[in-house]
Amino acid sequence: MFDAIARRYDLINRIFSFRQDAVWRKAMLQIVFKDENRVILDLATGTGEVLLGILKHDDGSRAFGADLSFSMLQGAQRKLKKKGAEKELLVQADAATLCFADHSIDTVTIAFGIRNFAQLSESLEDIFRILRPGGKLVILEFSLPKNFLIRWVYLFYFRYLMTPAAGKLSRQAEAYKYLDRSVEAFPEPNIICGHLHTAGFDPVEAKPLTFGVATLYTARRNK
Repeated sequence: MFDAIARRYDLINRIFSFRQDAVWRKAMLQIVFKDENRVILDLATGTGEVLLGILKHDDGSRAFGADLSFSMLQGAQRKLKKKGAEKELLVQADAATLCFADHSIDTVTIAFGIRNFAQLSESLEDIFRILRPGGKLVILEFSLPKNFLIRWVYLFYFRYLMTPAAGKLSRQAEAYKYLDRSVEAFPEPNIICGHLHTAGFDPVEAKPLTFGVATLYTARRNK
Protein backbone atom coordinates (compact mmCIF):
# COMPACT_ATOMS: atom_id res chain seq x y z
CA MET A 1 0.00 0.00 0.00
CA PHE A 2 2.76 2.46 0.93
CA ASP A 3 4.61 1.59 -2.27
CA ALA A 4 1.48 2.65 -4.16
CA ILE A 5 1.17 6.07 -2.50
CA ALA A 6 4.89 6.89 -2.25
CA ARG A 7 5.04 9.20 -5.30
CA ARG A 8 2.59 11.81 -3.98
CA TYR A 9 2.94 11.08 -0.27
CA ASP A 10 4.81 14.28 0.66
CA LEU A 11 2.56 16.53 -1.40
CA ILE A 12 -0.60 15.13 0.16
CA ASN A 13 0.83 15.43 3.68
CA ARG A 14 1.68 19.08 3.12
CA ILE A 15 -1.70 19.97 1.63
CA PHE A 16 -3.98 18.20 4.07
CA SER A 17 -2.06 18.93 7.28
CA PHE A 18 -1.81 22.62 6.31
CA ARG A 19 1.97 22.15 6.74
CA GLN A 20 1.50 21.22 10.40
CA ASP A 21 3.43 18.00 9.70
CA ALA A 22 6.59 20.11 9.28
CA VAL A 23 5.89 21.96 12.56
CA TRP A 24 5.39 18.66 14.40
CA ARG A 25 8.61 17.20 13.00
CA LYS A 26 10.49 20.29 14.13
CA ALA A 27 9.18 19.75 17.67
CA MET A 28 10.28 16.13 17.44
CA LEU A 29 13.82 17.05 16.42
CA GLN A 30 14.10 19.49 19.29
CA ILE A 31 13.64 16.52 21.62
CA VAL A 32 16.14 14.43 19.64
CA PHE A 33 18.92 17.01 19.93
CA LYS A 34 18.49 17.76 23.62
CA ASP A 35 21.13 15.03 24.09
CA GLU A 36 24.35 14.20 22.30
CA ASN A 37 23.87 11.55 19.62
CA ARG A 38 26.48 9.42 17.92
CA VAL A 39 24.07 7.20 16.00
CA ILE A 40 20.41 7.92 15.16
CA LEU A 41 17.96 5.52 13.53
CA ASP A 42 14.86 6.96 11.86
CA LEU A 43 12.48 4.01 11.78
CA ALA A 44 9.55 3.97 9.33
CA THR A 45 11.53 6.72 7.62
CA GLY A 46 9.19 6.87 4.60
CA THR A 47 10.49 9.46 2.15
CA GLY A 48 13.11 10.64 4.64
CA GLU A 49 11.66 13.89 5.97
CA VAL A 50 12.86 13.31 9.54
CA LEU A 51 16.18 11.98 8.26
CA LEU A 52 16.74 15.20 6.31
CA GLY A 53 15.93 17.22 9.41
CA ILE A 54 18.55 15.25 11.33
CA LEU A 55 21.14 15.95 8.65
CA LYS A 56 20.40 19.69 8.70
CA HIS A 57 21.37 19.76 12.36
CA ASP A 58 24.87 18.61 11.33
CA ASP A 59 26.21 17.77 14.79
CA GLY A 60 28.45 14.97 13.56
CA SER A 61 26.05 12.16 14.38
CA ARG A 62 25.58 9.22 12.00
CA ALA A 63 22.02 8.71 10.79
CA PHE A 64 20.27 5.69 9.30
CA GLY A 65 16.79 5.34 7.83
CA ALA A 66 14.78 2.11 7.80
CA ASP A 67 11.40 1.29 6.27
CA LEU A 68 9.48 -1.72 5.05
CA SER A 69 8.38 0.03 1.83
CA PHE A 70 10.97 -0.07 -0.95
CA SER A 71 9.28 2.70 -2.95
CA MET A 72 9.30 4.99 0.08
CA LEU A 73 13.02 4.31 0.50
CA GLN A 74 13.60 5.17 -3.15
CA GLY A 75 11.97 8.55 -2.51
CA ALA A 76 14.22 9.07 0.50
CA GLN A 77 17.27 8.12 -1.53
CA ARG A 78 16.50 10.71 -4.20
CA LYS A 79 16.22 13.42 -1.54
CA LEU A 80 19.48 12.39 0.12
CA LYS A 81 21.34 12.45 -3.19
CA LYS A 82 20.12 15.98 -3.87
CA LYS A 83 21.59 17.00 -0.50
CA GLY A 84 24.84 15.17 -1.17
CA ALA A 85 24.24 12.90 1.81
CA GLU A 86 25.47 9.69 0.22
CA LYS A 87 27.09 8.44 3.43
CA GLU A 88 23.68 8.03 5.05
CA LEU A 89 22.39 4.49 4.83
CA LEU A 90 18.86 3.37 4.03
CA VAL A 91 17.75 -0.11 5.04
CA GLN A 92 14.64 -2.08 4.11
CA ALA A 93 13.67 -3.61 7.44
CA ASP A 94 10.82 -4.85 9.62
CA ALA A 95 10.58 -3.00 12.94
CA ALA A 96 10.03 -6.29 14.78
CA THR A 97 13.33 -7.80 13.57
CA LEU A 98 15.82 -4.96 13.23
CA CYS A 99 19.23 -5.64 11.72
CA PHE A 100 21.18 -3.58 14.28
CA ALA A 101 23.39 -4.82 17.10
CA ASP A 102 22.45 -4.63 20.76
CA HIS A 103 23.13 -1.23 22.36
CA SER A 104 24.27 0.28 19.04
CA ILE A 105 21.87 3.24 18.68
CA ASP A 106 21.64 6.45 20.74
CA THR A 107 18.22 7.62 19.51
CA VAL A 108 15.39 6.02 17.53
CA THR A 109 12.78 8.25 15.90
CA ILE A 110 9.42 7.19 14.43
CA ALA A 111 7.18 9.77 12.74
CA PHE A 112 3.65 8.73 11.76
CA GLY A 113 4.64 5.09 11.38
CA ILE A 114 4.10 3.25 14.63
CA ARG A 115 0.34 2.89 14.14
CA ASN A 116 1.15 0.70 11.10
CA PHE A 117 3.32 -1.74 13.07
CA ALA A 118 1.71 -5.16 12.83
CA GLN A 119 3.66 -6.40 15.87
CA LEU A 120 3.73 -3.43 18.23
CA SER A 121 5.01 -5.18 21.36
CA GLU A 122 7.73 -7.07 19.49
CA SER A 123 8.80 -3.89 17.71
CA LEU A 124 9.11 -1.89 20.93
CA GLU A 125 11.11 -4.70 22.51
CA ASP A 126 13.50 -4.81 19.55
CA ILE A 127 13.91 -1.02 19.63
CA PHE A 128 14.71 -1.31 23.35
CA ARG A 129 17.31 -3.98 22.50
CA ILE A 130 19.24 -1.83 20.02
CA LEU A 131 19.25 1.32 22.17
CA ARG A 132 22.26 1.93 24.39
CA PRO A 133 21.60 2.47 28.11
CA GLY A 134 20.58 6.12 28.41
CA GLY A 135 19.30 6.17 24.83
CA LYS A 136 15.83 7.31 23.88
CA LEU A 137 12.91 6.60 21.59
CA VAL A 138 11.01 9.61 20.20
CA ILE A 139 7.65 8.91 18.54
CA LEU A 140 5.39 11.33 16.67
CA GLU A 141 1.94 9.98 15.87
CA PHE A 142 -1.62 11.09 15.16
CA SER A 143 -4.08 10.94 18.04
CA LEU A 144 -7.67 11.91 18.72
CA PRO A 145 -8.31 15.20 20.58
CA LYS A 146 -9.94 14.85 24.00
CA ASN A 147 -12.09 17.97 23.61
CA PHE A 148 -15.45 16.83 22.21
CA LEU A 149 -15.93 19.74 19.80
CA ILE A 150 -12.37 19.68 18.45
CA ARG A 151 -12.58 15.89 18.13
CA TRP A 152 -15.86 16.15 16.17
CA VAL A 153 -14.44 18.77 13.77
CA TYR A 154 -11.23 16.77 13.34
CA LEU A 155 -13.03 13.50 12.58
CA PHE A 156 -15.43 15.20 10.19
CA TYR A 157 -12.47 16.70 8.29
CA PHE A 158 -10.52 13.42 8.36
CA ARG A 159 -13.41 11.16 7.31
CA TYR A 160 -15.40 13.28 4.85
CA LEU A 161 -13.00 15.86 3.42
CA MET A 162 -9.36 14.76 3.62
CA THR A 163 -9.76 11.02 3.00
CA PRO A 164 -11.87 11.29 -0.20
CA ALA A 165 -9.80 14.18 -1.59
CA ALA A 166 -6.46 12.50 -0.83
CA GLY A 167 -7.76 9.27 -2.36
CA LYS A 168 -8.62 11.07 -5.60
CA LEU A 169 -5.35 13.02 -5.72
CA SER A 170 -3.27 9.89 -5.15
CA ARG A 171 -5.60 7.61 -7.16
CA GLN A 172 -5.35 5.24 -4.19
CA ALA A 173 -8.70 5.63 -2.44
CA GLU A 174 -8.45 2.40 -0.44
CA ALA A 175 -5.04 3.37 0.90
CA TYR A 176 -6.33 6.61 2.37
CA LYS A 177 -9.40 4.89 3.77
CA TYR A 178 -6.98 2.59 5.57
CA LEU A 179 -4.98 5.56 6.88
CA ASP A 180 -8.18 7.07 8.28
CA ARG A 181 -9.11 3.80 9.98
CA SER A 182 -5.60 3.33 11.35
CA VAL A 183 -5.64 6.75 13.03
CA GLU A 184 -9.07 6.20 14.59
CA ALA A 185 -8.16 2.68 15.77
CA PHE A 186 -4.77 3.62 17.24
CA PRO A 187 -4.73 3.33 21.05
CA GLU A 188 -4.94 6.41 23.24
CA PRO A 189 -1.66 7.92 24.51
CA ASN A 190 -1.97 6.40 27.99
CA ILE A 191 -2.21 2.92 26.44
CA ILE A 192 0.83 3.54 24.22
CA CYS A 193 2.71 4.74 27.31
CA GLY A 194 1.74 1.45 28.96
CA HIS A 195 3.19 -0.52 26.03
CA LEU A 196 6.42 1.50 26.29
CA HIS A 197 6.71 0.77 30.02
CA THR A 198 6.08 -2.94 29.38
CA ALA A 199 8.91 -2.98 26.81
CA GLY A 200 11.27 -1.65 29.49
CA PHE A 201 11.26 2.10 28.88
CA ASP A 202 11.30 4.44 31.86
CA PRO A 203 10.54 7.31 32.12
CA VAL A 204 7.88 7.73 29.44
CA GLU A 205 6.21 11.02 28.50
CA ALA A 206 3.35 11.89 26.11
CA LYS A 207 2.90 15.51 25.00
CA PRO A 208 -0.19 16.53 22.94
CA LEU A 209 0.39 18.80 19.93
CA THR A 210 -2.19 21.05 18.19
CA PHE A 211 -5.07 20.34 20.60
CA GLY A 212 -4.21 16.63 20.65
CA VAL A 213 -4.33 16.04 16.89
CA ALA A 214 -0.83 14.57 17.26
CA THR A 215 1.13 13.28 20.24
CA LEU A 216 4.88 13.37 20.86
CA TYR A 217 6.17 10.48 22.97
CA THR A 218 9.59 10.38 24.61
CA ALA A 219 10.79 7.13 26.20
CA ARG A 220 14.17 6.36 27.82
CA ARG A 221 16.16 3.18 28.20
CA ASN A 222 17.90 3.60 31.54
CA LYS A 223 19.37 0.15 31.98
